[in-house]
Order: sequence, then structure tokens, then C-alpha cells
Amino acid sequence: MRYSFLLLPHANIRYREALAQLSCCEINQMVQSMGLPAVFETEEIGGCTFLSAELSDWDEHLLRVLSHHSSLYLFCRRDGAALYPVERPRVDYLPGDLPEILKYKGKTSVPFTLLMINCARSVAGLWGTPTRQLTVLDPMCGRGTTLFTALQKGYHTIGLDSYRTSVQEADQFLSRYLKYHRLKHSRACSSRTVHGKGYDEIRYTLADTKEHYTSGDTRTACMYAADASLAGALAGKARPQLLICDLPYGVQHDPTLHGKPEPVESMLRRCLPEWFHALAPGGAGALSFNQFTLSRNKLETLVENAGFVPYECDPQSFVHPVEQAVTRDLVLFTRP
Repeated sequence: MRYSFLLLPHANIRYREALAQLSCCEINQMVQSMGLPAVFETEEIGGCTFLSAELSDWDEHLLRVLSHHSSLYLFCRRDGAALYPVERPRVDYLPGDLPEILKYKGKTSVPFTLLMINCARSVAGLWGTPTRQLTVLDPMCGRGTTLFTALQKGYHTIGLDSYRTSVQEADQFLSRYLKYHRLKHSRACSSRTVHGKGYDEIRYTLADTKEHYTSGDTRTACMYAADASLAGALAGKARPQLLICDLPYGVQHDPTLHGKPEPVESMLRRCLPEWFHALAPGGAGALSFNQFTLSRNKLETLVENAGFVPYECDPQSFVHPVEQAVTRDLVLFTRP
């Protein structure tokens, strides 16, 4: 049986032009991680771009997995020239506006953030694991786009950022959001000591319904104003299965160390070994980067030197322009 799906329209014309290529790579990784031989390809139907494939091993689990796709708009079963919409299961845990509302300059697009999460989950072979059992770590979380994208899908989240104001904005936004939507939650602030220094831990415990909150079926979101190298020490026993990070592009600002700019390559040499210890064995990561400031070969070498295993794919699979000074790419890896 042939199936096709229509991609979600995107406001950014540059990203829209690359969307079919990126979405095709994403869905093929999702399908192949489940051991299926199907290969999706782009197809023009009625002047619109669809992704299509022959799927003989169709079942409800596959439908649920594909429903997590970052840009899925309409899923259809094909019968000749006719398209029959397929009812999809609900995979959102919280309202879809959670990762979208907070706007700021340099924000990574939510669909691309979800694509990174989905691809990392695919290379780790974790689509058979319930989302509620998985934790997503972003060691350079900024104002929380990755955290809110993952939380909206039902993951537990851990985020660090060296800019205290960014963490404060993310914290204030999440607090207001949960109150506005009347979502049952608690917020606790405590202190964690690492290498003799105290770091504030902001921990949210929340649920999609009051009944789930009461029964203990909850999700946690932890935030720290701390350097990315402390991810392992602060995550502690949580041991996230997925590490997602949109690395600084080196256009507006570089990462900082002790208040001074630090080149991205230097930061990675310092932090990647710590991220290795933070990530649970069998987990996976996705790092997006600017090709103008860091090459794929260099990043893969740094990842491998830290103990990770880079995931082999076509070097052009995820390359796409973001703005004049940024051409973004993505490196995936697993943690043995």
C-alpha cells in the first residue's frame, strides 16, 4: 500500500525550500530505525510536495511513530489518484503553542528542533521506548526552545546555560504558561553543589491533566544557570537518553568561559567528554552547527575523540541555509 503525507507549511521561505529534503531524511531514519525497508521520496501532487512510500508492514505503532514527525500536516492512504486521510493518534502531551510563544532573536525553529530530537531517537533505536521514560538534555539551552519542544511531546527535560538571564526568562515564561493554561504543577528551587560551588536548580513537576498529576504520572523540567561542561554533574542519576544542542553559530556571539568569549571548537573540546559521561549508555545526540565556523569533519572528529560514535549518513543530508552568514548542518552520534 502506498502512503503519502503533506508537509506543514513554514513561514520562513529559506527553511521551506529545504523542508522536503530535511523531512525526507528525518522520516527515513524513523522508518529504518524500526527495521522497515521502505524509503520515502518527494512527490508532487496537485502542485504540493508530498513524501511518499510503499509501506507493507503497516500497524498502529508505525502510525504513532510517524505522527511524531516534525513537519507532518496530513497523512494519506493512496488508491490510484485518490488520497484518503488517515486518522492519526494524538502524540502531543501539552498544547502546541508551548515552544512557539516565546520569541527572541536567534531562536532555532521548533520544527528543526523536533527534527533533531526525532533523528537522535531514531539512531538510538528508542522508538520502542515510551516517551515518558526518556529525558532530553540541552547543555546550552538558551531560553529553552529545546526544553519546551521536548516537554510539549512528553519528554522529561534538563537544560543548562551559562547566561543566567536566559535561564531566568525560560523559567518565568514556563511559570506563566502553566498558570495561564491551568496545568497542575509545582515549582521548586534548591541548590546543587559542584566542585565547591553552588548552582540553583529550578525543577518543575507537571502533568497534562489533574488526574495524571494526582496519580504521579508527571514530567519534570530542570534548569540550571551553569556552564555546559557541568551537564553530567548536574544531571546526576537522571542520565538523559538524548542530547540535543544547537551550537552557537559564531555570528552574533560565541560561547563564554569565565565571562570571556570562547571559540566553539575550544568549548567542544572541553565539554564533549563531560557530555559523554552525562548521556546514558545506548543514548544518542544531535548537534547542529554553522558550516562557516565549524566543519563537519572537525566536529565528527571532536565527537569521536570524546568517546561517541558518529552516525554515518550522506554529508549533504541536513545542509541548508538559515541566513546569509549561516548554513546549518547536523551531526548525529550514539553513546556506546
